[in-house]
Amino acid sequence: MNAFEYEQKLLDNGFSGKDIAVIRQHLYDGGCNYNAALKALRLRFFVCTILIFIILLGFTSSYLDEKDFITYSLSSFFVIFLFVCFNPMVLGLRVFFFLRRCSL
Repeated sequence: MNAFEYEQKLLDNGFSGKDIAVIRQHLYDGGCNYNAALKALRLRFFVCTILIFIILLGFTSSYLDEKDFITYSLSSFFVIFLFVCFNPMVLGLRVFFFLRRCSL
């Protein structure tokens, strides 16, 4: 499959032009093909999701006093915000379902 066919398949499955531009950026940065770039985005989604769950697990299992609770909650929400902003989580989720549906 060439690049045009991949992009057409992505557009047919609900990806926007902005999403395809982000995938192209990963292609040019990594020097790989579409299949490898999509699998890398899926892997980044899994890793970030696991790290967010670890942070939330630490947040819910900590028995702290009120002052420590506020500090920990603010810092954990800030870290989760950074994960969501700097990693394409929504795009990773779309790629996960796309790869599952199309079985590439």
